[in-house]
Amino acid sequence: MTSPLIGHNASLAVRARSIRRNALLMGKVQGQGYIAQALDFADVLAVLYSTL
Repeated sequence: MTSPLIGHNASLAVRARSIRRNALLMGKVQGQGYIAQALDFADVLAVLYSTL
């Protein structure tokens, strides 16, 4: 039996990866920044914005 949340979790993982990628690109462009905090918070943002 497949859980209906498996697809939702995969979608969240894709969103979080996209947020992390954008954070890295912004840090690269600026040449500085607190990348670790952005990478850590990506999962939280993905969950929060998936409900909008």
